[in-house]
Amino acid sequence: MKKQTIYIASLEEVLNGRYYDIESLEDYQNAVENFLDICEKRNLSDDLEIQYIDGELTGEATDYIEDVLRLAEENEEELDIISALFKIFDIDEIEKILSNQNYYKYPKVIRGYHQSHYQSKEDAFREYLEETGYLCEVPEHLRDFMDYEKLLYDFECRGLKFAETENEYIIVY
Repeated sequence: MKKQTIYIASLEEVLNGRYYDIESLEDYQNAVENFLDICEKRNLSDDLEIQYIDGELTGEATDYIEDVLRLAEENEEELDIISALFKIFDIDEIEKILSNQNYYKYPKVIRGYHQSHYQSKEDAFREYLEETGYLCEVPEHLRDFMDYEKLLYDFECRGLKFAETENEYIIVY
């Protein structure tokens, strides 16, 4: 896991907080314990304000730092994947998706020997269909004639969800 920066302060003195660099759930918990010790020495309230400053998390995931770190460690998943899932799911749904492994990840760029190939959302969807056996009854020579964009739209109307990170598409089924 890459370094994440958080800011912890007592609600009594929000401007007198501390920055911590964390790389795991244990680092996060140690930072909170360390700051609670500081609060005790200064006779400050143990009501804390914890802000996410910098790292891989975005959007609503920054409001659930401890949960995101826990999910990343429990499921051996990258923070950017969990952060992307927060764009369309809540914490309870994300826990179920990760624990049941109800998702596929596809790279946006496939690196070849001489060149790189950029995948579209439809390319990732086609790979998903091939991997799940959905296309097994469609002859190989006819698959290029299918309208994957419209098929993707139909699947999304039936509940298939897409999330994106900087480098990957995530298909949640």
